Amino acid sequence: MRRISSLAMIVVILIMMVASAAGQDKLGHLKQYLNQYPDDEFLNLAEIREPLTKLLGNELKHFKQNMGVVTSMDFIQGHLVANGCMAHNCVYEKTILAINLYDGKMTVAILTDCQHINIFSEVTDKYELLPVAVKKWVEESERDCRRKVNVRITLKK
Repeated sequence: MRRISSLAMIVVILIMMVASAAGQDKLGHLKQYLNQYPDDEFLNLAEIREPLTKLLGNELKHFKQNMGVVTSMDFIQGHLVANGCMAHNCVYEKTILAINLYDGKMTVAILTDCQHINIFSEVTDKYELLPVAVKKWVEESERDCRRKVNVRITLKK
């Protein structure tokens, strides 16, 4: 009886590990875009476009305007990160997109006229829990603007 109990426990643990591993790489195929530019083709992928549209709502147009000039994407602590700014206005108008490749959750921050940053997150409304890349981007934006910028976080699930 003890042997059956031990065997059952091992089976349960293996099933949990397999289920956990399967859920940990929801958007892992997007790693192929690492070091590439987040162009319209990338932003129009269904797994990007649909959650981004839901997350940003009316701010989607502003986000896209601020992706007029982009840098190649990075992979930072489990997040595929895309940065961009408005053409001819890179200090005052810019954005960042961080996609958690393990669970698919997105965080977007948009700097507007060096006055305020709106952060839209599927994960948290607490600054300290935002992806590291987003927090670093906020700090760099404030340094570039040479002022403290108002930050507002909106949680959208």
